[in-house]
This record gives sequence, C-alpha cells and structure tokens, in this order.
Amino acid sequence: MIRLTPIWNVSSAPLRSLPEERGLTLRGITTDGSSLYRQPIVKVFGPVAHEVCEFHTLKEPTGGMLRAVAEVRKRLAGGKPKLGRAGRRRPQRVVGLGVVNGLTRRWERCSGLATCSCSVS
Repeated sequence: MIRLTPIWNVSSAPLRSLPEERGLTLRGITTDGSSLYRQPIVKVFGPVAHEVCEFHTLKEPTGGMLRAVAEVRKRLAGGKPKLGRAGRRRPQRVVGLGVVNGLTRRWERCSGLATCSCSVS
C-alpha cells in the first residue's frame, strides 16, 4: 500500500510513475470518501477504481449514534441538580460521653441520614 499525502502544487508525473518504478500495478485507491480527492485522482492516475475506507464508513454512523445517546442523557438529567464533590452532603456522626443517673454513658447521634442505626450504650 502506498500512502500519498495530498500535495496540490506538485507535478503529477512523479506520482503517476511511482507504482511502475516499484514494480506495482495500481488497481485502486482507497480514501476517506472526501469529494476533494476525486478530481486530482482522475487527473493524476486516470480512470482507476476508487473505494472508501471501511473505518471511515463505520465511524460516521457510530459517531452520530454516540452523539444522539449523549444528547438524550443530558435531556433526561436536565431536571436534576448537579452537585460537585463539594456539594455532596456527608452524614455527620456525633459521638460523646455523658453522665446519666451517676453512670457514664456513651451516646451517638447521626444527622443527615434517612435512617439512623445508632444506639445508646
């Protein structure tokens, strides 16, 4: 496979003879499907088979689908507030010691939790 970089100010003679100099026969050219290549290819190599690269063929619809999925996700999440790392509330646990009826007791209290699993011991 010969890779040619588009150089528009160069004479076409060296490009035309390149495959023959290497003992190759030009059977076709593969590009990304851009319409910019059609006229220069015909001008330099004459009528030659032209195909579009499979990667570029598959890339276009896949990229469109990914953009559509991202857009739908953004719309669905539109009503919810977004909290950054600093915006998330963490449960706070308060632990202390107290004297109840002459006995030292350990107590815990949670704030910010929907359900509290603390117990006074």
